Amino acid sequence: MKMYTLGAFVLLAIALGVVMTVVDGLLDMLSVSDAVGKIPIIGANLTVAVSIGLIWVLDVSIIQNFTGEMRASWVHIVVDGVLVAGMIPVKNAVVSAIEKGMRA
Repeated sequence: MKMYTLGAFVLLAIALGVVMTVVDGLLDMLSVSDAVGKIPIIGANLTVAVSIGLIWVLDVSIIQNFTGEMRASWVHIVVDGVLVAGMIPVKNAVVSAIEKGMRA
């Protein structure tokens, strides 16, 4: 894996955090956050759903560089979205390491 790929995933995870803040704020403002949270599958995985939407809107395909073409184009969108959502703990670790380095 090339380093810029990891960087791209971390940057997209940061963007996802910002987008989720906006989505959570809108859901709270509309007083539907509890209702959305109770929707089966989507409620528990709202971050993944938003991440897939973010990848679709940005028209980014990172994993395609490693896998080549998959059976359908939507698979790249879903895989990239799931990977970006999965990169949130890595993003948190990177930010924490940077913060610790700045204090030293």
